[in-house]
Amino acid sequence: MTRVALSSRPVTDEVGASVLAFLCLFLGSIVAGTVMLSAFGLDLDTSLSATVTALANVGLGIGPIVGPAGNFSSLPDGAKWVLSAFWVPSMASLPLRRTSQIQLLPKVPMVVSLKLSRKPSTEPKV
Repeated sequence: MTRVALSSRPVTDEVGASVLAFLCLFLGSIVAGTVMLSAFGLDLDTSLSATVTALANVGLGIGPIVGPAGNFSSLPDGAKWVLSAFWVPSMASLPLRRTSQIQLLPKVPMVVSLKLSRKPSTEPKV
């Protein structure tokens, strides 16, 4: 069996299982979103690209409706709610996302100095 290594350090089975679970959840969400948008009468290109755009926060979609020349305003209200349901958790989880346990870059001490206190001025206010 071939072991996966990153930066010459072996990836544990736990990390591999986590990556596989994320990939399955992500692809399953894309399929579910595409099916839900197709139920509103949208074509496959629009449904798929709008779902990926909302879920992965990648920008423009494909096709005339949500593509470079279009926007989401012409979608039915229910489709907008579905896309919002996919978009909000992906944005809300940004502060919660952590780097993996594997250190990709060497730790470099970072020195940050801020002067937070100011001495009150002795000049009278006018």
